[in-house]
Amino acid sequence: MKIKVVVFLVFCLMILASGCQEETSDEVGVCGETDLVKEETDHTGVIYYHSEEVAYAIYSSIEGTIDSQDVGILCSLEEEYQVDGQ
Repeated sequence: MKIKVVVFLVFCLMILASGCQEETSDEVGVCGETDLVKEETDHTGVIYYHSEEVAYAIYSSIEGTIDSQDVGILCSLEEEYQVDGQ
């Protein structure tokens, strides 16, 4: 009986400890302060306003895939392109 109680307590402690891990996020940060991950030219994409990053982004399909996209957050975008879906 004592073994069952000890196992239960260890299990509870493991659950509590796993919930205390530091959360990480994929924040973009201020332009120029983050590393460049990928640079593309000669691709077509659609411009949308990314509300979570409070910035415009270009969404482009990855060739050879059905449901994959590259998303590029833009640091500066000319006013004429600042229209969703263009």
